[in-house]
Amino acid sequence: IAYVEGDDLMPRLDELRAAGESFTNLDTGESLESLGMPPLTANAYLGGRGITAALDAGADVVITGRVTDAALAVGPAAWWHGWSYDDAANLDRLAGAVVAGHVIECGAQATGGNYAFFQDVPGLEHVGFPWAEVAADGSSVIGKHDGTGGLVSVGTVTAQLLYEIQGLGYANPDGVVAFDSIEVHDEGDDRVRVSGVVGMP
Repeated sequence: IAYVEGDDLMPRLDELRAAGESFTNLDTGESLESLGMPPLTANAYLGGRGITAALDAGADVVITGRVTDAALAVGPAAWWHGWSYDDAANLDRLAGAVVAGHVIECGAQATGGNYAFFQDVPGLEHVGFPWAEVAADGSSVIGKHDGTGGLVSVGTVTAQLLYEIQGLGYANPDGVVAFDSIEVHDEGDDRVRVSGVVGMP
């Protein structure tokens, strides 16, 4: 069993402020100090590096603090395929794994639960959960277990791809995904291929 730490910034707030971090709200521009009360918690989103390192060290179980949802796909994919996070040649691969993680991060949303055309989804009352097979080139196949309800289609995967996205550049600690590069293709019953993903530092 391994654990990943580094997300808890409470002990470092004064140090970070002294280094020039202003802690302003990205939406409103308000400073943390303007709230008039001390924070109860302060956490950073970590990426997949710690998970990869834990698996490299032989862990069967990895416990983390706050990591991105996509890190749960990126970390194991980088470990399995031997991708270095510091090699620019892997940016597209890492970005592909981020996309796979983003598709499956909300569970049954990718198998019809977030699909506007829910009347087209068979067995939604017993919906299956999605999985992602991430290939060495960063492409992936999204599917669900046979015999479960729900649907994996270009439509359901696209609906989940667009969930919570605010622009063409999807920032993640492991890289930035160029969302206008993603290609989604039908691979047969409840199988969708996601490919062509371009990553940026």
